[in-house]
Amino acid sequence: MEIFLSILAWISFPVFAFLAYTAANAFYYQGLLGPVLERDLGFRHGACYYRVKGRQCSAVAFRAIDDGGILACAGFRTSDVIPRLSLTDLFRLLHSHRGREVELTVVEGGDGLALEQRPRRVLRFVVPANEK
Repeated sequence: MEIFLSILAWISFPVFAFLAYTAANAFYYQGLLGPVLERDLGFRHGACYYRVKGRQCSAVAFRAIDDGGILACAGFRTSDVIPRLSLTDLFRLLHSHRGREVELTVVEGGDGLALEQRPRRVLRFVVPANEK
């Protein structure tokens, strides 16, 4: 029994560390940086749920695009979806490209074809530099 508990402790530590790292990343990018990036680029995020091979998946969707904002000028539309990119990954990408151009691939949201079968649009824009 002692050996079993010892093995369990060795296995559970990396799992706990991974979960703590994931939660801290989500809090930092979504909770702290996300609202500032949304304001700077002129959008509000949402989620889209769809099925792939019988299982439910989620993707980042744009719930609102501000008229005249950076994303609107780049061609983004409300309900566009970014397939295969988590919200944390989106904010990490945007933050790491402050002051530089970024390219995102989107598909139209809403009902219809499966996301992977919809026409893709590649949109480019410059993420504003951090204000000092």
